[in-house]
Amino acid sequence: MRRHRLVTAPVLLATALLGSQCGGGDGSGGSPPTLEVSAIDDCAPLGSAFPPGFTWLPGDGGHGVAVRDAPPAALFFDMNADAPELLTRKEVAPVPPDSDGDGENDEDQRLCGLDAASQTVSLGKPLGIDESLAFVSSSGFEQVMFFEAPNGELVEFDVVNPPDTPDGSYHGEDYPYLPADMDGRSAISTKACIYLDDTTDPPDAASTGDPIGQHPCCDRDTDASSFMTAFTAGITLAAGHLFVATSNLDLSQSFRGRYFPGTVLVYDYDPDVEPHAIQPNSQVPVVFTSGFNPTGMSTYTTPRGRELVFVTNSGALTLGVGASHIASESFIDVIDAVSLRLVATVPMGMAGLGFEGLAIDPAQRVGLLGSWTLRVLYGIDLRVFDDEALFDADEVIVLDGSDPDFPDARIFDAALPFEIPDRVGGPHPIVCEGRTSVAINQAGEAAQVLEQCDGTLSEVRLIEPTQTCAEAGNADECCERVPLPPSCFAVGAVRNVSAPFNATVEPHGPSQISIRTGEPGIDYSGPDVFFLIDLPEGQLCGLRVDSF
Repeated sequence: MRRHRLVTAPVLLATALLGSQCGGGDGSGGSPPTLEVSAIDDCAPLGSAFPPGFTWLPGDGGHGVAVRDAPPAALFFDMNADAPELLTRKEVAPVPPDSDGDGENDEDQRLCGLDAASQTVSLGKPLGIDESLAFVSSSGFEQVMFFEAPNGELVEFDVVNPPDTPDGSYHGEDYPYLPADMDGRSAISTKACIYLDDTTDPPDAASTGDPIGQHPCCDRDTDASSFMTAFTAGITLAAGHLFVATSNLDLSQSFRGRYFPGTVLVYDYDPDVEPHAIQPNSQVPVVFTSGFNPTGMSTYTTPRGRELVFVTNSGALTLGVGASHIASESFIDVIDAVSLRLVATVPMGMAGLGFEGLAIDPAQRVGLLGSWTLRVLYGIDLRVFDDEALFDADEVIVLDGSDPDFPDARIFDAALPFEIPDRVGGPHPIVCEGRTSVAINQAGEAAQVLEQCDGTLSEVRLIEPTQTCAEAGNADECCERVPLPPSCFAVGAVRNVSAPFNATVEPHGPSQISIRTGEPGIDYSGPDVFFLIDLPEGQLCGLRVDSF
């Protein structure tokens, strides 16, 4: 695998490079400084290990929501103090046994033998909808739940299974957990029968190459191969639709990393009626992805106003840590949120892309993504999507430079990753080889990369692309190029924010970083960087990086 370590001298050098020229390089000038940061004092306990996720609620209130799994619950926080504070003084409401509000306990619902392996609610990363509402996906019992602030109680929406369409684009029987008539539900099911036939792009094979066959729960009158969606993952809203990724791991063959084709389920969401209404989109209920194991989702609006959904296809992964457990290639897919069509894909190689969505640069230049199992950073150039011709094509455009009409969108991929500095005394690779997550600050000048194994926070400076090619004098150093050259990225300060993963008692395993929007000192005065601690107890922690 081709590697390119990008490290600069101390952070003052990286800062000096920002306003005038492209920097970076091949590591000359020494390693970046390491700062010891006592971030663990500014945390809120979440009550269980390995908390599934945290996100912000829209609005100016500085509120966020985190979820826990034991017992499952959504916790709403005021993020304005040094340490997050719960919005409620009452007891946080746990997810009830009947989590979707259909009158039957989740664990008692069975369709058929192969669908009975697990019906336990296991929560995913939340999505902030408005200042008092959050959606949270769950797998096991596949659905997206609706939680409201401040107590984390479930709220009912109007949910319905639409009638079959004459053109055959939608079959209500494919959604066995949805009500035939409009009904109040506290979740919408993401359990669906998926059929692979002449009209679908995925081959009739799993990630291991095995034929898929027919699922006994999917008995529509057809000879097509079929499976049921499983492992509901990332969710996002765009253009009046809720997009839900389902990873579709074959649980009985999980040790082999066997996945069915990746799917994104599409729902129509109307927040302007009371109660809010949500149902599957009957024209395009499902979009097939380019790769296996779709996980993270992000929404991006181009300068021309086109809403896009980025889908992270992490690829098939087997049990274990390290590159040897990456079993298939990763892709970043691009869905037009209005036409509900897969318009482009960016092949990322054997990358093991992180499960979080793409971190979007507020300056609309780059999208960055971490790795599930390596100490690296990946990136694409968002300026590729300014070209409207991309959306007029009849087929899915592969943005790897192979099409002469469209540029390569990749800045860092599996062949050329951005390596994150490792920590002296960190865990042995056999314990934890690497796991990164990334967020970009509001100014768009720096990314913060959290490394779970080492317990570090590395600053990656995004050099301003202000020079013209003539001024740069060297095409390789020209920051106006598309894609942005690797030399426009440089490591700054590296902070130790927790103990490394080989710790047994001290808090360790930081994950899922997020940076507060707005200008520190003007829009807010508290911490600006937040992240989760996984072990030995889940915590939500705040840290001042740009905020003083």
